[in-house]
Amino acid sequence: MDLYFFRSTGITGYDFDKQEGSVCSYYSYGAAVTEVEIDCLTGNHSVLRTDIMMDVGESLNPAIDIGQIEGAFVQGIGLFTLEELRYSPEGVLLTQGPGAYKIP
Repeated sequence: MDLYFFRSTGITGYDFDKQEGSVCSYYSYGAAVTEVEIDCLTGNHSVLRTDIMMDVGESLNPAIDIGQIEGAFVQGIGLFTLEELRYSPEGVLLTQGPGAYKIP
């Protein structure tokens, strides 16, 4: 069995004090618009429609990219609509991953 590792080139680290350096070799941009229906009496909500637009450059596998984008969106919905956000006394978010909350 062969193991292969990928190392990004051009990443020099980032100096937060000087605000210099590069934290990654590419950036992706996107936006999402969601139409929801909210019951004002109970607070229940339903997602009626979502449009997501992403610019990921030249994709190696569009099916994987679509799955990652849609999965991240659903994870975000779960984080911000279904779960309680818990913070430490210092203000650090403690529930910041799928290990701390359930994905819908």
